[in-house]
Amino acid sequence: MSCSSVEGSELSEEEQKEAEGPPEATFQAGDNAEDGSARKRNRPVRSKARRMAANIRERKRILDYNQAFNTLRIALNHDLSGKRLSKIATLQRAINRISALSVFLSSNPARNGCTHRECHRPSLQPAVA
Repeated sequence: MSCSSVEGSELSEEEQKEAEGPPEATFQAGDNAEDGSARKRNRPVRSKARRMAANIRERKRILDYNQAFNTLRIALNHDLSGKRLSKIATLQRAINRISALSVFLSSNPARNGCTHRECHRPSLQPAVA
């Protein structure tokens, strides 16, 4: 990976265009400047709309992702005097909680008859989704 590709990922598209120089520099020697500029003018309008739509979708995806983590934090009953758990710490606690519940259930079988059909299926057959 080149240094310029790393730098390019950290810069906005406008900053990348400024760093590359004027748009005329991207035309090849045999290109007609008018045809090239017409293409340049039409393309950014369409790509800007697509970029804006993609940004909106990405923002919604990130909001949903963060909301899922917040729901998981609440389910884990986390309270460290108001300090929020990191995402990795949240996942690690969720794994530990699931493991502890699994051990608890396997070591303490239900004494009363369970009404869940999943509990009464034969152990040799795979679970039906």
